[in-house]
Amino acid sequence: ETPPAPLSDDTVKIERFPERLVAVKAFPGLVTEDEVSRQKKALLSVLDETDMNVLDNGDGVSVLQYNSPFTIPWRRRNEI
Repeated sequence: ETPPAPLSDDTVKIERFPERLVAVKAFPGLVTEDEVSRQKKALLSVLDETDMNVLDNGDGVSVLQYNSPFTIPWRRRNEI
């Protein structure tokens, strides 16, 4: 399936990634370096208790922020 073409903004790129299984942890609030570190540690701690082979090369974490910057912190939804 082909994604829609971006508008005329040259800073938007569409990249293909190979299929993979990912783990996601949702968390509220503001995204700071300290919060990302805490959330990553919590996620990896839960995954360590499973029999899954977790690859963490340092680059394997993405932070997704879904709200407008004007959303009050306790209503914000983020995922790592």
